Amino acid sequence: MGLSINGIITFTTKNYMKKLLLVFLIVFTTNAFAVSMDSTMQTVPQLLDSIQRIMKREHIPGLLLSLVSRDSMIFSGGLGMAALKNNIPINERHLFRFGSVSKSFAALAILQLVEQGKLNLNDHLRDIAPEVPFDNKWETTEPLKVVHLLEHTTGFDDMHFAAMHNQTDRELPLLEMIGKHANSLHCRWKPGSRFSYSNSGYVIVTYLIEKFSGQNYHDYMAQHVLGPIGMAESNFNSFIPAGSESDYAQGYSWNGESYDDVPFNAINGAAAGTLNSSARDMGRFVQCLLNNGRSGETAVVSPASIMRMETPASSFASRSGKTNGYALANFRRRQGTWAWLQGHSGGIDGFSSYYGYNREYGVGFALSNNAQESNKAIINVVTDFLTRDLTPPSRKTVSMDLAAIQTYLGYYSFASSRIEILTFVDRLLNGMELKIDNDTLRLKTLFEPAVKLIPASSNTFYRNDNLETDVILTKDEDGRPVYIFDAYYYEKTSAIAYWVPLSIIVLSIVLLVTYIPYSLVWLIRIRRSSLEGIYVRLLPLLSIGALIATFFIFGAMFDPLIDAGQLNWKTVGYALFSVMWLVLSVWSLAAILRRYSAVHRKVTALYLSLVVLANVTLSMYLFYNGLIGKCFWLY
Repeated sequence: MGLSINGIITFTTKNYMKKLLLVFLIVFTTNAFAVSMDSTMQTVPQLLDSIQRIMKREHIPGLLLSLVSRDSMIFSGGLGMAALKNNIPINERHLFRFGSVSKSFAALAILQLVEQGKLNLNDHLRDIAPEVPFDNKWETTEPLKVVHLLEHTTGFDDMHFAAMHNQTDRELPLLEMIGKHANSLHCRWKPGSRFSYSNSGYVIVTYLIEKFSGQNYHDYMAQHVLGPIGMAESNFNSFIPAGSESDYAQGYSWNGESYDDVPFNAINGAAAGTLNSSARDMGRFVQCLLNNGRSGETAVVSPASIMRMETPASSFASRSGKTNGYALANFRRRQGTWAWLQGHSGGIDGFSSYYGYNREYGVGFALSNNAQESNKAIINVVTDFLTRDLTPPSRKTVSMDLAAIQTYLGYYSFASSRIEILTFVDRLLNGMELKIDNDTLRLKTLFEPAVKLIPASSNTFYRNDNLETDVILTKDEDGRPVYIFDAYYYEKTSAIAYWVPLSIIVLSIVLLVTYIPYSLVWLIRIRRSSLEGIYVRLLPLLSIGALIATFFIFGAMFDPLIDAGQLNWKTVGYALFSVMWLVLSVWSLAAILRRYSAVHRKVTALYLSLVVLANVTLSMYLFYNGLIGKCFWLY
């Protein structure tokens, strides 16, 4: 989906927040690349050589990697460096931060408690944990359930910046930690209607595991999940224990010339993102999933629980016939040329991770890089390698009912934003159009070529050459057409609502960009201008200067991400300069309205008026959406 939500789901919102920069400049880019695998790649050394080339190209200093089948460890170890300064290579026991992969382990713990009769996925949160604060205005008719927390169908906002990192020197009690996320815990739509990834829900899951197991979360996970799987080296520590620093790989970020160390920042996440694990341990975990919940002779959970873990059930999409997507911290998607994998990804300061497996194929893998770079290219070659001797499955198609599809044609806007303050960005940039072209249903977005939708049934579709359905067309409870891709929810809109806001924003930005060279020329000839002429030209220039400062401070605020939730020069600077931009833009509008006649050339006066109007439009647009004067250290 281009710059929408396609790609790896991560714990951090840093990459997601970059969309807002596009609102300022609308710099449309495409991060598409192709990775071809040599047809002669038949051995692990050949695969590792291919991966190392990708690592070099994408500035990844080190990679943890496990390749497994049901009964054997094909490869367990690492490539590159765990610590560059000391020239320490990665081995199979180095611990990497796995971020949101932690959620899959929490799901296993919940399923164990369900099997023991201590909990039910359909339990109402208000009934079983009334001490947990949340806001659901539909609670009487659509109560919030445990399953909604696990499948991200609560409607909660994602973690806010001030609550994301633990800035104390201790791990907080879970109810206190939940309280830190109180601003996120409001249902923006009916629970169970839409998928929207929210780390905050998994902080509550952590508490439920403690409450219904009667054990501390760390103790329960070590005794009942990690231990039975055989993951003796793994833990859920938010802080590195003193004296064990050498056990952990160092996280890095590439600054364009060299690597910067990324600190091990503790998070208020618990089950949301605190897993630290090794190649050997992650290999055992994937084998457990391949073997239907068994590790050797030990049953960690039942085969039925593994099946439930892989099958979404609480969203409107799943109730409408969609059988894949995000389930219990486990989602299904295509990787490589044709293979489909179950698994989960994770991103956290300095690390990007993923595990994937296919029980039908009997193979799987886990990996993590210590530069927080995308693993897409590596995942593709690994998947192609593991499935190299398999024959792609066939797919079943049906004829499309062109008459029935007419009601779904038209424009759609994205309606299940992960981050509430960026809802307007999603609506602005992530819309799409469904249309019939030569008797073929096609999907067109702003950033990608048209995609063919091939009918698999009356309302489910394959995208292009996909071998499993990933699109469903249906209607909501009010009879309005809905488009769902994977689990992401789009509502039908009009062409006017789709194009007009985007066109106005783009035109406004173009006008502001043209004013910069105009101002440079004017400054050279400033002596020829009257005082009033200087006044009406200088104000918009100062306002645009405040906009540029706001833009660059905003970008700096997320490098590193922890800064966005703290009181510092970046967050204060953003609040002050954004307000300055708004004030100066309105002031410049008042000035041009009063002194329009002072500009002797009417063409120039008209141009200045349009620039000022564009500036006011942009600043008021962001003000309306809550981003002018935003105090992110309180957010």
